Parts: sequence; structure tokens; C-alpha cells
Amino acid sequence: MPHLLVDRVRANLILTRKNYPLLAYAIEIVDILGGILFVVGSACFLPPYSHDLQVFLAGCIIFVVGSALYFGVCMFTLVEACAEKGVRSWEFCENSLYLLGSWMYLIGTVFYWPEAHQVVDAVQQCSLAQYFNLFSPEFEGTLLFMAGSGLFCMAAFANALSQRTSDELSSRLLTAVTTLYMIGSILFVVGSVAFLPDHGCDGVMVALGAWTFIVGSALFLVGAVLSLYRTHHMLRGRSHEAAPLLPASDK
Repeated sequence: MPHLLVDRVRANLILTRKNYPLLAYAIEIVDILGGILFVVGSACFLPPYSHDLQVFLAGCIIFVVGSALYFGVCMFTLVEACAEKGVRSWEFCENSLYLLGSWMYLIGTVFYWPEAHQVVDAVQQCSLAQYFNLFSPEFEGTLLFMAGSGLFCMAAFANALSQRTSDELSSRLLTAVTTLYMIGSILFVVGSVAFLPDHGCDGVMVALGAWTFIVGSALFLVGAVLSLYRTHHMLRGRSHEAAPLLPASDK
């Protein structure tokens, strides 16, 4: 799932990153897990399976869990950017886009929940759109999902532009990952249109939307795997940008 890539080893807010680099791996592994959940959840929205209410609800639950993982990753990277660079830094602004996008994914999925539950109803009624009776929770949830995807695309584009000097492989991996994030986000925007309620989308359109979700999620997953490899490359000290952050014995 999209999150900000930086030209340095991840900072640990409690322990020093030089002695405990595993936190950087943990961020990437959680990201990969979220990508896997999104692929599985997207498959639950295919018409042959989504006709079963239990399967459709399972897809919604999987999306909520995956979105929550992304939100947690983006929250950590935002706090890290604040501690490392300050709230006026470009890195903080980029992380803010990712965090807002992941929050819209999470809330949008809850709003799209079709079956009435006390907790879900309470969350849905917190919306101004519901208070003023502008449109249904499902419609608002889809709009939030589209907006979140748009923010991810903008953040990934800004992330690609802000990369600084680095070794050749690390730079290429960053470009590849951000490109995958941008394409995946665009596919989510396009696919969400098919899930807008009361707009006459037939089974073929819904199937097309679900497949764009699957492909977009797969691109997020591939990007997360490449990001993990990039992190491993930097932590092994082969990156000139990471070398000053590693212990002297690892340089």
C-alpha cells in the first residue's frame, strides 16, 4: 500500500535506528500484508462471489483491516517525519497526503457496509452528508474511496519528484515503486465508479470495477515488495545515503 519512501533508513522514535534497523523491515512487512488483504478483499467483490452477502461482508471486513494497517503505517511515518524534519517540511506534507488518503479508505469502506450494525450505523450517522440527507452512506463511501485514491496518486507523484541523490539501484527502485502506486491509485479511482449505487451499473460494469480493484491491489503489493527490497538494500549499507546511518562496522 502507498506510503512515503525516503532516502534514509527509517527512524525509530524510541530506540536508535543504528542499533535497531528491524523497524524499517516491520513497516514494509505490514505494507505487504495490507496489499495481500486488498487483493483478497477485491476478489470478494466479483459478481460471482459478491452475490453471497457473507462473502461481500467478508470483503468489506478485509478492506477495513487492510485500510487500518495502512493508516497505522502512514501515522507512524507522519510522526517520524515530524520528529525528523518538522511540521513545515515537504516530507511531512507528503506523509499527510498518504495519511488522509488511508483514513478516507478506512471510513469509506465502513460507510459502504451494507448490513446494519449498531457501531457501523453510529459511524455512518456522524457524516454531514447523512445529517443533511444528501445521499446514501454507500454513495458517500464510494466517493471517499475515490478521493483517497486520488490523494494517494498525488502523494506518490510528489514522492517521486522529491527524491534526492542516491545510488543508482535505490533511485530506480523508488521510481518503480512510486509509479506502481500511482497506476494502482488511478485504477482504484476508475474502478470505484462501478460501485456507485443507483447509477445503473450492471454486472459487467461491477465485474470490471472489481477487476480494476484486483489489478490495482496487485500493483500496490508489487510496489510494497520492491519497497522491502529497497529497504534491505539500504540497510545492508550498499546505498551511499544509508551508509552514514549505519554502525561503523557495517559501512
